[in-house]
Amino acid sequence: MMRIYRVRFCKLLLYIAVVSMITCGKEAPLKFCEGVDKDGKPVNCGSEFTTGDMTLYVTADEPFGSNTATVIVYEKKKYSQPEYTRFESSVNPDLASAAIPFSLYVEGTYIVAVQVKDKEIARGTVTIVDTY
Repeated sequence: MMRIYRVRFCKLLLYIAVVSMITCGKEAPLKFCEGVDKDGKPVNCGSEFTTGDMTLYVTADEPFGSNTATVIVYEKKKYSQPEYTRFESSVNPDLASAAIPFSLYVEGTYIVAVQVKDKEIARGTVTIVDTY
């Protein structure tokens, strides 16, 4: 009888360990945030925002190595993802993270990709809602 409980307890511990390793994984390379604090860390990040201004917080595996990053925004539709807009932003080539000002004023779901030197370093999805 004790053997059955011991086996179940071990399986439970193994399950908890695996779930913990999965959920404590690597940080997302692109965050949608309300801004950054005085130390440059992202503040109030999420995946749904009201229309207006926000900040893209991009984290790369290594320094950017370029002075500019290209942000490409795709509008997510039922059967397609047409390009909505694109713009360039200045980044520090010696750093591996950057806060990029970003604005969306039309409701919808958007896929945002950040490229440096024609290489995509981050991608994420954000939903914009109009509360007025």
